[in-house]
Amino acid sequence: MSRAAGASSLRVLVVEDSQELQLLIRLTLEGQDFDVDYARDGQEALASFEEASPELILLDIGLPGYLSGLELCARFRSAGIRPFPIIVMLTADDAESTIERAREHGADGYLVKPVSPIQVLGLLDTFDAWRLDDRRPVPRFWPGSAVGH
Repeated sequence: MSRAAGASSLRVLVVEDSQELQLLIRLTLEGQDFDVDYARDGQEALASFEEASPELILLDIGLPGYLSGLELCARFRSAGIRPFPIIVMLTADDAESTIERAREHGADGYLVKPVSPIQVLGLLDTFDAWRLDDRRPVPRFWPGSAVGH
C-alpha cells in the first residue's frame, strides 16, 4: 500500500553549526515542498526534534556544546519509531572508523562534506519518494553507494 494518500510535506531537521552550509542548504531547498527546521547545536536540535517530529535528519558529527552528533544520533534513534526518523550524518570526516561508529549509533546514512546542492536535493527527493511509496526499496546513503541504492 502506498503512503501517498494524505501525505504532507517532508519534515526535515538540519543540525549543522556551519552558517555557510546552513545557508547553502536553505538556498537549495528554498521553494521546494519540504518543511525544514535548522539547529546549530545539540540543545537546539533536541528542542526542534521534540517540537517538529522530523522524518529526516541531516546531522553534523562535530557540533559545539556538550552533545556530539553521534550522541544526538543515538538519542534520536532511541526516541523515534522505526522507520522514522531517517538519520543521515553530514560531516567532513570520511574515516572508515567514524563511518562505522555512525552505524553503531544508529545512523541510516553518511554524506561527506563538502556537499553540493544536487546531492542535498537528490537525497531529499529520493527519501521523499520512498516515504510516499513503501513499495520502493529503502534508500541507502553511505559512501560508495549511489544515492538511493
